[in-house]
Amino acid sequence: MKEEFAKQALVALTSVLGSDLYFNIQILKVFQV
Repeated sequence: MKEEFAKQALVALTSVLGSDLYFNIQILKVFQV
Protein backbone atom coordinates (compact mmCIF):
# COMPACT_ATOMS: atom_id res chain seq x y z
CA MET A 1 0.00 0.00 0.00
CA LYS A 2 2.85 2.34 0.81
CA GLU A 3 4.36 1.85 -2.62
CA GLU A 4 1.06 2.59 -4.34
CA PHE A 5 0.65 5.79 -2.32
CA ALA A 6 4.23 6.78 -3.17
CA LYS A 7 3.52 6.25 -6.86
CA GLN A 8 0.39 8.40 -6.71
CA ALA A 9 2.25 11.12 -4.82
CA LEU A 10 5.10 10.97 -7.34
CA VAL A 11 2.67 11.30 -10.25
CA ALA A 12 0.94 14.26 -8.59
CA LEU A 13 4.22 16.01 -7.81
CA THR A 14 5.54 15.32 -11.30
CA SER A 15 2.36 16.81 -12.79
CA VAL A 16 2.76 19.94 -10.67
CA LEU A 17 6.43 20.32 -11.52
CA GLY A 18 5.86 19.59 -15.17
CA SER A 19 9.01 19.05 -17.23
CA ASP A 20 11.45 20.11 -14.50
CA LEU A 21 13.69 17.05 -14.76
CA TYR A 22 16.00 18.15 -11.95
CA PHE A 23 13.17 18.22 -9.41
CA ASN A 24 11.76 14.96 -10.74
CA ILE A 25 15.14 13.28 -10.20
CA GLN A 26 15.36 14.67 -6.66
CA ILE A 27 11.88 13.29 -5.89
CA LEU A 28 12.87 9.86 -7.24
CA LYS A 29 15.94 9.88 -5.01
CA VAL A 30 13.77 10.69 -1.99
CA PHE A 31 11.42 7.77 -2.72
CA GLN A 32 14.33 5.38 -3.28
CA VAL A 33 15.87 6.09 0.14
